[in-house]
Amino acid sequence: MKNILIMAYAFSPFKGSEFSLGWNLVTGLSCKYKVTVLVGSSDGELGETTQLTEFLKSYNNENLDIVIVKPPLISRYLNILNLWGAKFAFYWAFSVWHRAAYKRAKKLILARKYDLVHQLGPIGFREPGYLWKLGLPFVWGPIGGAQSVNLQLTKNMPLNIKVGFFLKNIVNHIQLRFSKRVLGAVEKSAFLFYATEENQRNFIKVHGVGGPIISDQACFSDYSHFLSEKKPEQDSCVEKVVDSIETIRFVWCGSVIHRKNLRFILDALSRLNNIEKTVDWELAIVGDGPLADACRRYAMRKSIEKHIKWYGRLDRIETVAVIKKADLHLMASLSEANTAVLYEATENLIPTLSLDRDGMSTELSKGRGFLVEIMSSYEATVNNYSTAIASILQRPELLEKVKWRLREDISQYSWDNKVEVVSGIYKKVIG
Repeated sequence: MKNILIMAYAFSPFKGSEFSLGWNLVTGLSCKYKVTVLVGSSDGELGETTQLTEFLKSYNNENLDIVIVKPPLISRYLNILNLWGAKFAFYWAFSVWHRAAYKRAKKLILARKYDLVHQLGPIGFREPGYLWKLGLPFVWGPIGGAQSVNLQLTKNMPLNIKVGFFLKNIVNHIQLRFSKRVLGAVEKSAFLFYATEENQRNFIKVHGVGGPIISDQACFSDYSHFLSEKKPEQDSCVEKVVDSIETIRFVWCGSVIHRKNLRFILDALSRLNNIEKTVDWELAIVGDGPLADACRRYAMRKSIEKHIKWYGRLDRIETVAVIKKADLHLMASLSEANTAVLYEATENLIPTLSLDRDGMSTELSKGRGFLVEIMSSYEATVNNYSTAIASILQRPELLEKVKWRLREDISQYSWDNKVEVVSGIYKKVIG
């Protein structure tokens, strides 16, 4: 059995997003390899691993060594500045932690022969760590963070937010081309793969290195019962749906911040007031954040508040319970790799409607969701989004078509499938 050394900074059996990526992919790969994983956080903040430490007291996996790398003192001090609001200090603290992880890795390879090193997380391209310097076959991915924000979608946001997104685009452009560690990691990589199509496209354009698109998220559910269901004849399927639906229930989940773009959704829904519909609609909003009160007031101003139920922040189990009651999941994020809520909707066969960008461009293609083209202006894009919703309200059978496509493809979204794909990459690199 070959030995694999993996960097997965975020690693937890309890949390979502990159924590979930680290835990599910690494534990899955440990069924095929002897795996050592370097971990920096399980609870959210740099160096916080209390939950993981407690969990490991009763967890046993002979093929998996979990090495928690504590942040050096200077890293902890720098992160205090981050917690006080100086967000740039986190990247300094993070870089110091990666140097400590590299030192730990050098000690590990003296004690054991490793066949391959994998930079799994963080997925953001600007922090590739230092493990590519170890002189071992190096795999990097899924790579994210190289996408740009479409600035026309920030039209109604405050000037400081617009400037922030503009500067982030500029910094991404510079770091992708000139960061010494990014250049070094690309040069030393035996294989790269990407979280989204845009990240793949940007790396090919700048560095001339391609690779497959492999999402950083996946589904948890046992989907075997979906595969045994027989698809009904289309006519009877349509008749059943049209006759039974009186109200289509939308759901939106996330932090109520500018990047998640809830106001855009409200703008699109407000335009339904003047459109003829076969059925009515309601929207469940799960999440909280600094813009929550402003969005509530905006919904009232747009005369759509009677259609909306605000749940506030819920835990994952409660959130999934709300998603299960929905007919359509709505998204319009300005910048996203592959958000966990997309997969929580997918594993419950809830179709998603999203702007055609980031990970959604791939995951919702081929009839597995509804993609809305981004136009040359904010108003035109809102109109496009609103028209897509109106089409579903006028033809509810469209939802059933997507649900059946999700049933047919659900196994491709699983963590088991992702483990097989990544294992295939390892075999290409080391045999």
